Formats: sequence, C-alpha cells, structure tokens
Amino acid sequence: MGMTSSVMVSLAPQNPSSGLPVAILWSTIACFLFGVQNYAIAYTNSLPGDDFCRTVGLLWFFTGVCGLGALARHPLHRIFFSEAEAKPGLAESLIAPEAGTVTLLSKTATLGGGLAIGMAQLFMKLSFGADPDAEGPLASVICADVILVSVLCHFVYHEYLNAAQWGSVALVFAGLITMAGVFDGGGGTSVSPVAFSLAFAAMISFGASIFSVRVAAVGGIAASSGFIARTLILGAFSVPLLIAARWDSSSVLGILIPSSCGFMQALLTPMQLAFR
Repeated sequence: MGMTSSVMVSLAPQNPSSGLPVAILWSTIACFLFGVQNYAIAYTNSLPGDDFCRTVGLLWFFTGVCGLGALARHPLHRIFFSEAEAKPGLAESLIAPEAGTVTLLSKTATLGGGLAIGMAQLFMKLSFGADPDAEGPLASVICADVILVSVLCHFVYHEYLNAAQWGSVALVFAGLITMAGVFDGGGGTSVSPVAFSLAFAAMISFGASIFSVRVAAVGGIAASSGFIARTLILGAFSVPLLIAARWDSSSVLGILIPSSCGFMQALLTPMQLAFR
C-alpha cells in the first residue's frame, strides 16, 4: 500500500496523550487511500490501449494542478516559505527558532521528495505490469519502506526503537521475504525478479519521500510550502510524458483512473506532512 501506516505513525508527534491517537487516525485513512490508489494504478495495466506515458503523465499532471491551486490561493503566492511566514499571527514562543528560515537543504529535500513519490508510482506501475499475477506480494515489498525509514531515523536523528519495535520491523522484513517468494518451498511460483526489483525501487522511493519530509521540516520549511513544492514538481515533470504519450488508443477509464489517482495523491501529500 505504498507508504504504510506504521511509517506515518513513526513520524507523528510523540505526545502520547494526543499525538498518537491522531497519528493512528490519519494513518488509517492514508493506508486505505494508498491501497485504493495502488489498486487503481495496477488496474490501468489491464486496460485496452493503456499507454505508460499517458497514465503516469495524467497522474502527475493532476497532482500538479492541485499544487497550482494551492499556490494561487495562498496569501504569500510563492513556493518556499517558513512556518513563521505562513503563520505570522502565531505567538513566537510557539514556533521553533529554526522555523523562521528555509535552508537550501530543505528546499532540495522537498523537491526531491516530490520526485521520489512520483518515481515510486512509476516503479510500482512497471512492477505490477511485469508480473500481474503477483500484485499482492509486490505490494508487500513496496510497504516495507517502514524498514528504511526506521533505520534512517535511528542513525540520522537518533530516534531509537525499543526491542518490541525492532521486533515488529523484523517481522515486516520476514513477511516481505515470505510474500516475495524468495524462499519458495511450497511448489508455488516465485515473483519475477524483474518485478521484485522494480517493487524494491518503489519501496526505496517511497521511503525517501517520507524521510524528505523530516529533513525539510528540520530545515524550517512550512507544511503548506512543502505541499505546494512537492505537487508542483510532479506537475512540471508530467509535461514531457504527456507530450510523448499516445492518445489515439485512450479510453474513458484510461483517462479518469489516473486523473483520479493524481487528485488522490494530492490529498495524501498533506497527510505525509502532518506527521512532521
């Protein structure tokens, strides 16, 4: 399901009395929406006349449209700004000192995170197309981004997991291996190595996208600024794909499904940013 709920909880506010229940609520919603989106992306592979450039291009384009709308409606009318600039009326004591400036690293991480989520969708579609009969196991590989984010936060931000949490991560990894069919002793058919590699690339991309949110937040970028930048970069990169796409074989579903997924991705972006 792309970005798993467990990853989002790990990036949530750590106030046990209020932050965790809110994180679980948003995680549940995000988990459901990502599942629907991933299923829809996989379904496009079975549509007659499906064109890769058209499908991915439409998905990214309509994500970018949402970012363009957010940019037009925001009072600052620019892409990058700090939390202090976004909320000038908020008491200074409630805003961290680093929130007043936006670093170059945070800008780069934000744009890179937007591209990473797009590449994750691209790799996911290729993976499902390479082995349509193994979409379930491949989805489990993609969900293993929890391992990547947990390890990165452990070593970079010193957010140490306890034994039970590491045990949960180990179980996720064991489930990944089992679902992928690497140790196939039951006579079944293993997942295609090509499909597995593409799913692994999607997992890395999803994990990088989540981690970039944390990097950008530490660098002082506002959540609304992150939304605008991450969606606009996808919209910009959709242009060459749409130019290269074949439109003569397009169908109504072939247009509606990726377009809807684009709007859904824009809806999911602020959910990522909510767990900074």
